[in-house]
Amino acid sequence: STSSIMPQKKNPTVAEIVRARTSHVIGMLTSVLSILRSLTLSYNLDLQEVTPPVWLSVEEALKAIKIMRGAIEGLQFDVRRMYEAAELGFSSATELANELVRRFDMPFRIAYRIVGRVVKEAVDTGLLPSELKPEMLERAAMLEGYRIKIDQEFLKEVLDPTKCIAKCKVPGGPYRESVSEMIHHRKLRLQEEEKIIKDLELKISKIDELLENEAKKLGVA
Repeated sequence: STSSIMPQKKNPTVAEIVRARTSHVIGMLTSVLSILRSLTLSYNLDLQEVTPPVWLSVEEALKAIKIMRGAIEGLQFDVRRMYEAAELGFSSATELANELVRRFDMPFRIAYRIVGRVVKEAVDTGLLPSELKPEMLERAAMLEGYRIKIDQEFLKEVLDPTKCIAKCKVPGGPYRESVSEMIHHRKLRLQEEEKIIKDLELKISKIDELLENEAKKLGVA
């Protein structure tokens, strides 16, 4: 959908609504847990109040899966445009501050202010991240009491979004190998869940067959 005040803006309506619907399921889980609290070990009529929220949760989850599947299957990514947007938005400015800390042994708060001055100057003068000059950073550092010396290659290396991401080699991080590992683990978990479901379906099928046979013996089938 579009924004009510910004005609150029596109809102991820599907993802936003599904995100909100997950709160409904969490709320119903809370309801079930509250019903089950402090119950005795024998059968309690309280348990009949568990069924409605359980089925409602299942229905909500199935709807969300169906909607998200349709949204994801139709996704198309403009990789070139995504890279350009990442580069234009000073998304790697924090990494520049981190690199100043590592290279010049300054407190992060100082590095943060130095980079903040440079970014503000760039925005005010219409400069792109790729157009930043070493002198801009050196002047900003002088205002914070630090005399530093860097070159253009340093800025190019640090501000490159791809190389910035490559430094985030941590579990759950955006680095390519980290993302691939997360996808791999989720696929394994999905296989495990599918096996559990198939085992449960088989058990239910056997129980249905057993009940039907017993009913036939009693002449009620």
